[in-house]
Amino acid sequence: MKSTKWMVEAVLKAGYPVLLYQGIYDAKDGPASSEAWMRAIEWDQSMMFWRSERGLWMVKGRLAGYWRQWKNLAHVVIQGAGHEVTSSENVQRKVYSHYPVCFCLCFC
Repeated sequence: MKSTKWMVEAVLKAGYPVLLYQGIYDAKDGPASSEAWMRAIEWDQSMMFWRSERGLWMVKGRLAGYWRQWKNLAHVVIQGAGHEVTSSENVQRKVYSHYPVCFCLCFC
């Protein structure tokens, strides 16, 4: 698979909002592998993004996942979801209602 990291960098540098998300149980493109390439993103706000606090994402009193956001980059890890996270309408409603963005990637 070819990396799309350069695309994320270009969109971030242009100032567009970017949402990166994956399911916590995604064995192929899960949080650990995604965060590894995200740490290598060349963006002037990268250090501040990783210094920002990771928060709990609660929906109706239940844990829906974890999130971190700084400037125009948001990263969401969705509780209970796997690789096919985008095929779940319930997950889509949760993510898109809380994070209205212009550009969205599931993995890179």
